[in-house]
Amino acid sequence: MKTINAGYTIIDRFTVGEQGFAVGESKTAPSPYVTWQYRAADPEHFFWGHYFNEKTAAYEDYRKRIDDEVRDLAENARSRQYDETGNLCQLDKRRDEPVR
Repeated sequence: MKTINAGYTIIDRFTVGEQGFAVGESKTAPSPYVTWQYRAADPEHFFWGHYFNEKTAAYEDYRKRIDDEVRDLAENARSRQYDETGNLCQLDKRRDEPVR
């Protein structure tokens, strides 16, 4: 079953940790390609769209967004700190989706 969001058919998607990224395509939209972010817990709710006229540009953005998320997860893992009792303390660095 194909997923459609805002008139775009999702042609690719990838989940990294708690975040996911998708590429959409529309034959009728002014910008026929889009990349969106979604939460892994709610993979049908897309937000933060980046729109493109060329498929190659959309896939470049898609890969960059995935790479950035992988890098952020690695940096967060390195920034873990422990308190005086040895318990893990970590600042919450989540990027919440826009408020609807």
